[in-house]
Amino acid sequence: VGDRLLWNSWIWASRPDLSWSDWGEFDRFEIYVGVSADFVPNSLNYIGSTREYSFDVQGTGNYKVLAVSRVGYKSIYN
Repeated sequence: VGDRLLWNSWIWASRPDLSWSDWGEFDRFEIYVGVSADFVPNSLNYIGSTREYSFDVQGTGNYKVLAVSRVGYKSIYN
């Protein structure tokens, strides 16, 4: 039995009226998993993508979700 990652639909916490689906250039979210909280997302720890605000995962780890535009620009991670 897995878990479901959930994240906010807001682009900015200060503007809850603007969701990712409102941004015309939004394409998808990419999900990454690492052992430590400070891991860097890359092709080796990529586990999938979705256009939804949730993603089913198996196991444990530290997860990062990056927004990706239609031309491939990715959001920053922390």
